[in-house]
Amino acid sequence: MSILSKRRLQLKQKYYENALKKTNKAVLLLYSLGASEVYIFGSLIKPELFDEMSDVDIYVKGLSQENRKSVFTKMEEIFGNVKFDLLFDDDMIRQDIAEKIEREGKLWKPS
Repeated sequence: MSILSKRRLQLKQKYYENALKKTNKAVLLLYSLGASEVYIFGSLIKPELFDEMSDVDIYVKGLSQENRKSVFTKMEEIFGNVKFDLLFDDDMIRQDIAEKIEREGKLWKPS
């Protein structure tokens, strides 16, 4: 493995670890606001696929409309330069997509 390849791999790992740390903070926030379940899906749960072009995909169940008002601003503060997508259980997503997220995603508990 070349020096450049090793460095690229180190940067990818560092970006992944940073995203993981921020995801844990975000999940803690979502649960503290009343979410009943928080799922992480996509490349974050497949570390070999996660890189600086990836985002963190989050699916939230049970968070009231009232408690969502400031959630995006708080999430942006937590994630900073890490991109994220936030879906809620009452968003207009197809039922089969929601089921796939719950089946293939990871129910995330704060660590």
